[in-house]
Amino acid sequence: MTIEACGRLREECPELPFRLDLAGPVARGEDEAYRQELLDRTRELNLGETVRMLGPIPYPDVPALVAQYDLVVNLFSGSLDKTSLEAMACAVPVVTSNRAISRVVSEVDEELVCDHSDVRTVTHAIAHVLNQTEGDRRDVGMRLRGVVERDHSIGELMEKLVDLFEDVVS
Repeated sequence: MTIEACGRLREECPELPFRLDLAGPVARGEDEAYRQELLDRTRELNLGETVRMLGPIPYPDVPALVAQYDLVVNLFSGSLDKTSLEAMACAVPVVTSNRAISRVVSEVDEELVCDHSDVRTVTHAIAHVLNQTEGDRRDVGMRLRGVVERDHSIGELMEKLVDLFEDVVS
């Protein structure tokens, strides 16, 4: 869906410069076939110069890679997503459809939340961030980082675990 949104963004805002880096291993059973689907769709939408497939990134290199981006798009569903929290910890805005992360990012900017099955909402959320000034993006990123520090740090997690343990024991 992110590639589709980039194709739509290119049509709707041709003057807006952007690049899409797909980082990480392809997460499907038939990895190579899925990777080829992504490459084919990239070519069909004339995004060959815009989309790069980076492959797996060594964990120690992730913060430096993420910190260079204007935003991170993560449309995976499920539980609280580590990738999104890592981007937020790097003070990078996150566009997401993940319900757990949506609750976190909507505290800062509701327009970062999208529906992963609706290319229009994904495109809108991406354009919303890319059309912000660098200062506004930095402000959103720093506010998201503050939420991560406040609610998702190791110290906060340990405090919650101790409280839970004390409740169980008493």
